[in-house]
Amino acid sequence: MSRHLWLLLLVVTVASAGNLAEAEAHRAQPVAPLPFAGRPAALAPRTDSTITRSVYGYSPYWVDQRWLHYDLLDRIGLFDVTLNPDGSISNLSNFPQHWAAVIDRAHRNGVRVEMVATCFDWANIHGAIRAPASIPNLIALACSSGVDGINLDFEGLWYGDRDTFTFFVQRMSAACRAVGLDLTLATPPLNQENAYDLAALADTADGLFLMGYDFHWRGCPEAGPVDPLSGWTFYGNLPMAINHYLVRIGNVRKVWFGLPYYGYQWPTYADTVRSRTTGPGEAVYYRDAPGLAAQHGYRWNGEGQSPWYAFNSGGWRQCWFDDDTSLLLRYREVHEHDFLGTGMWALGYDGARPELWAAQREAFNRPLAAFSNGGFELWRLDTLAVPSDTSPNPVGWYEGRKARFRRETGTVRSGSSALRHFPDSLGYAWPVVSRVFQDVHVVPGADYEYRAWVQKTDGRGNRVRLLVEWRDAQYEVIDSASSSVLARDTAAWVELSTGPLTAPTGVRSARLHLWVLGFGGSVLWDDVSFGLPTGVHHNVTALPGLGTASVPTIVRSSLNLPASLSTHCSSLMTSDGRRVLDLVPGPCCGSSSYGLRHLAPGVYFVLLPAAGAGGTGPRVVKVVLAQP
Repeated sequence: MSRHLWLLLLVVTVASAGNLAEAEAHRAQPVAPLPFAGRPAALAPRTDSTITRSVYGYSPYWVDQRWLHYDLLDRIGLFDVTLNPDGSISNLSNFPQHWAAVIDRAHRNGVRVEMVATCFDWANIHGAIRAPASIPNLIALACSSGVDGINLDFEGLWYGDRDTFTFFVQRMSAACRAVGLDLTLATPPLNQENAYDLAALADTADGLFLMGYDFHWRGCPEAGPVDPLSGWTFYGNLPMAINHYLVRIGNVRKVWFGLPYYGYQWPTYADTVRSRTTGPGEAVYYRDAPGLAAQHGYRWNGEGQSPWYAFNSGGWRQCWFDDDTSLLLRYREVHEHDFLGTGMWALGYDGARPELWAAQREAFNRPLAAFSNGGFELWRLDTLAVPSDTSPNPVGWYEGRKARFRRETGTVRSGSSALRHFPDSLGYAWPVVSRVFQDVHVVPGADYEYRAWVQKTDGRGNRVRLLVEWRDAQYEVIDSASSSVLARDTAAWVELSTGPLTAPTGVRSARLHLWVLGFGGSVLWDDVSFGLPTGVHHNVTALPGLGTASVPTIVRSSLNLPASLSTHCSSLMTSDGRRVLDLVPGPCCGSSSYGLRHLAPGVYFVLLPAAGAGGTGPRVVKVVLAQP
């Protein structure tokens, strides 16, 4: 047998075995569940999702799940119960009692939970999909546990069982729908034997979880990336997997692009890329990988777009894993190919480290209709989204991957609070780029200005500035602009500004960064604004039939707008972006009066969420408040 054919067969038989290998390694190591008394809450409606894509996370029973960010998830797979060849179920993970706290937190946040039913090895699957008891047993257990669906993780399917497995899934789907359950599947990245009818499965199930990992697996003869973004042709890579699904299904709108929160550390002959292994690798969870990389020397491989490290301890060892930088590169594929969303194997593998959650937020954050909370006066206590986090968070603002913040009430420029921004190296070498950010919808061709006040007394040599990134519909940065850099320490508040900016063609949103090149310590931010520059009195028109001759005008204390705007009114704003009045959408908006006597005469703007039914993003229309 040729080496190439042998490697291809290894990809076929092993590349999708990430969940399987981890499950077998931990069968005797259950973790005690979080303390929970009572019955988990019912599923609450999810009406305020802050992310633009669906995120599916597997929750293994052997990992601590205290640090889940439920606001960044919308589906969790509880791993696992085992479906046996005779249709019986082995429940070694104490399902669902082990996950009672997870189910409760998830449901309170509107996150769906699913029972993961595993069946590994072709012989076991061959029997299970034919056993009459399989479907009723799975349905009965799921219904009695209070979950919202079932996920089938069947790995190692024989190509001769392709049609039988498809028929099993179709019958399973019908049985789930009859009792109000969802049905999802874990599927391999490369289906070389064509054992899975991906088109039929995608048509039948509520979603497929593409297991985009284990291209280099535990027993791989060569060390390398678990999920290479390019290269490693014989072992496969993520673009090959994406193309595989696009060809067989036609689109990936019902597919989660699953990615690893782990890597493998192999014994190798050398510390060079593509070194042969001398034995099987061991899994390294992300919670441990950054510290080990910092200890042994962080390396970056441009071919696979992956981090790795190597060291010699009685022989060479290499570990390849994913971090926030590599995952952000992979999240771009989710937008580019319009995946249903992303997901991870597995939740909890990052422990208490925050940066993978922050990277997910950076990739999928939903832009606000208008700039919010520039004075940091609005804060919320978010104990449900992150159970271990009981500190207040500023409305509209988020921590980037190397940033922490807290509410500051002792030193403020105005109002009752400011934001104290801490650069955090997360164990890596200083300096680090640390960013607090907000995403806002903007109008192509409109003028804006980004301004803020900062107090810098860190004594560490930190450098601060404002940064605007203009992003297109796929969240790619198409341009950017920055304020000047403040490097000197001063107890006085210093104003930073980008100056007037024009939003470029093709832009959909702006990411507003409070940017610090940091060596530790902290800086203070207050009175941030983003809007039309002061003194700019031009009209930005994008509504059908609305030209400069029909600019709405406020006369005395009445606001008169054309009836065509009746469903689009949103907010009245000053020229520097400060919201002064919310306008209620509806028929009244076309001819009603509003109490505006407290406003000074001048130029204001009405923020309109969209340009008609097919609009894409907000629009701004100038309004003039005349002298009474």
